Amino acid sequence: MPPWTELPFSQARAFLLRKKVMTREAFDALLAEERALAFTVTGVNRLDVLQHILDAVTDAVAEGTTLAEFAGDLDGVLSTAGLDPLEPWRGETIFRTGVQSAYGRGRWEQMTDPDIAGEIFGWRYLTVGDDRVRKEHAALESHVFATGEGDAFFPPWDFQCRCSSEVVLNDEAAAEGLAVGGRAVPPESQEALLSSDFVSPAVSYDYRPDLSGFDPGLVGRFLAEKGDRGL
Repeated sequence: MPPWTELPFSQARAFLLRKKVMTREAFDALLAEERALAFTVTGVNRLDVLQHILDAVTDAVAEGTTLAEFAGDLDGVLSTAGLDPLEPWRGETIFRTGVQSAYGRGRWEQMTDPDIAGEIFGWRYLTVGDDRVRKEHAALESHVFATGEGDAFFPPWDFQCRCSSEVVLNDEAAAEGLAVGGRAVPPESQEALLSSDFVSPAVSYDYRPDLSGFDPGLVGRFLAEKGDRGL
């Protein structure tokens, strides 16, 4: 079985472990490429609470936690911190976006692994095919991108995106007559990309957030708790 056909939990989890928590204000100041490795929740400004929420998403990937279980854990974290619970749709967005991003990044890293990259032409965009698929996502159904093209649309590329990718091997591309620099991205998809502040996990790089504006005692406790997630 080819190595890119299965994705161990560890590879998806590793992406979440590299994420850094920050306030929404700090998140908004980041470059687009930095946001894929940042984690924030609008209205939550405590680093410790944000880290607990991120930990819950990470655990969901590692343990197969359900949305209902995650929502219960999230309510418990917020209640303990003296914060009001989030609306159900916000909890679902945090859960689905976090889990999908982790698996998306894992798939991307497998596909671009130097050991197998030479055998791969690129990837095919797939939706779940139901009536909840947004038109700008449906417009990309079966669209094939060569590796290095259309990275910004590698799923998930927006909040609540449920789309996925399928590897296209070189011999498949040859049989289908595909070439680098293929079909143009539909304009509705381009417009949606430009209007979103979400960034595909395929478009990111590591960085060190500026914690100078936070209380030194809080930062010290946060870094001590962070352990192997150290900045």
